[in-house]
Amino acid sequence: MYCRNLCSIIVSSVILSLIPNTMAIIGGEEKDWNRFGFLVKIFSREESSNIVTSCTGTIISTQLILTSSYCLLNATTGRRLFEFIVTVQSLKRPKTLPAEVVEIGQTWGILKIPEMPISTLCPPIPAPKRVAQLNVRPSLLQSSVVNIDVLKLKKKKCWIVGFATTDNATEFIKQEKIHLINIQSINPVKDKSNYFWSPIVANETACWDDAGAALFCSTQNWGHVLVGIFQHLIAPKKPIDPKREDEKMNMTDSCSRAIEMRFSKTTNQQKIFDVIQKFDVAAFISIYQNCFREIPYHLEII
Repeated sequence: MYCRNLCSIIVSSVILSLIPNTMAIIGGEEKDWNRFGFLVKIFSREESSNIVTSCTGTIISTQLILTSSYCLLNATTGRRLFEFIVTVQSLKRPKTLPAEVVEIGQTWGILKIPEMPISTLCPPIPAPKRVAQLNVRPSLLQSSVVNIDVLKLKKKKCWIVGFATTDNATEFIKQEKIHLINIQSINPVKDKSNYFWSPIVANETACWDDAGAALFCSTQNWGHVLVGIFQHLIAPKKPIDPKREDEKMNMTDSCSRAIEMRFSKTTNQQKIFDVIQKFDVAAFISIYQNCFREIPYHLEII
């Protein structure tokens, strides 16, 4: 009953407080959310406030959601936001679940939600997995990390998925359309070793509400692996028109004018694996045994 009431209250405030149009994926190829069931919506707000932040996240275990730290903190004060809900896809219809912050890193954050059945996250083949694969092979004794240098991958295919942009917040709450964008190239960011950048091609880009979306790359030995998190865009400076008063339109326009997408690396974030070990290790191990058991265990022990 608590979850039902809490989620209802927050969803109502989301509808009232989100900006009229949501600024999510622009362009890309339309996909079925059921085939990318690890993708989730995150809504958050501060205590005693109707200001709501909309972001994106990824299911990484039966109870844990990986996202950007930006989605969990007040952009002005840097303080942790107070209330969170997560919308996940299910076999029948999307579900809205309460969530709590368990850890915030420099560029990433992890939320905890009510436990989901492993059978739901790892349905029988050929059904797609509803949980993302990290570059780790978990063990009760000592987990092993798959060393992946994304910049050195040969014939790599990288991509992100996110929810389609809608004209109003009410539609976004119910939005089930998602779009996939193929990442044309991944490059190091000068003076920021923990970041990648990718050029925006044909105006296909993530936008502000896609913060926290996972960057995946296909590897020859490991399949599709989560290697990064979308953080923000780089856009050329544009003179401000004092006659233009529609700030929301300016924000949307900034996504259309962007020239680069910026991603933070996750493959070198040992702390993420430490959090999983602390909060959900048994289920995490079971997921990799059921979802990814065909992957060999010839790995370097960290």
